[in-house]
Amino acid sequence: MRLNLLVLSLLLAFAVACQPKATEEGKKEEAKKEEAKKPEEKKPAEAKPEEKKPEEAKPEEKKPEEATPEEAKPEENTSGAKVKLAFHVMSQCPFGTQVMNGISPVLKKMGPYVDFRLEYIGNVQGEELTSMHGEAEVKGNIIQMCAQKHLAENYKYFGILDCMNKNMRAIPGNWEGCAKEAGFETEIPKLKECYEGAEGKGLLKASYELSQKAGARGSPTMFLNDQPYRGGRGEKDYMRAICGGLPEGSKPKACSDIPPPVEFEAIILEDKRCTDRSCNTARLQSSFGSMFPGMKMRKLD
Repeated sequence: MRLNLLVLSLLLAFAVACQPKATEEGKKEEAKKEEAKKPEEKKPAEAKPEEKKPEEAKPEEKKPEEATPEEAKPEENTSGAKVKLAFHVMSQCPFGTQVMNGISPVLKKMGPYVDFRLEYIGNVQGEELTSMHGEAEVKGNIIQMCAQKHLAENYKYFGILDCMNKNMRAIPGNWEGCAKEAGFETEIPKLKECYEGAEGKGLLKASYELSQKAGARGSPTMFLNDQPYRGGRGEKDYMRAICGGLPEGSKPKACSDIPPPVEFEAIILEDKRCTDRSCNTARLQSSFGSMFPGMKMRKLD
């Protein structure tokens, strides 16, 4: 099946990221007000199920311990080849949590083949650390940096981050509950010491500086093998990109299980009479080409 796409000025529709602009702060305040109403409406309806949860919680806590060795065990990397992947995000940015949700299952399958780093975007003003969404986000960034450091083996920290991202507006207050849910209750004292002490602030300050050095202003900003990544943000998209970045003969078996991208035709409308920069479609073609690897472009004047 072939799809014809009329590509005019859709680049902005796909350049979704949290940008540090004053105009967005008003929208966030309105969003917070709307979300603040939702819990009040849900509470009466959820009051009864909450009483039943403790009975169901016990088997749920046991399942991860039994399932982890079989389900989440990634393929061993005998070649030593790895792809470098870096995400620069904000803990309360919906687009940042989107890409984290996309990469999480990939790391469980292909973690040994990826050198992954999660960095945060914000500002350093003397000893003060700030972030686009306020103090709660700064604290969220700190606890996630602490988790990344102290639960780094096999990217275990994503067990906490996945849980926190389910309700990013509750960040950072949901971190302890998420640590327990992910099976890291014994690690809470160590994480808390990092979170509340100088260690956490030091980790975040260093992360902010790395993001600034990389030129990361919008969340998410992503790099694959030190080159900007502007491809899709789903699990299969990341798997395809990682497999493409590994040398032949060094790819995990999971690479052979990825379905090929959907092929379709895109019509690029151009006008040779226009010499203005706004008529140049090169950037548009490059952006869409990386997002949709199966796209075949055809130009029409």
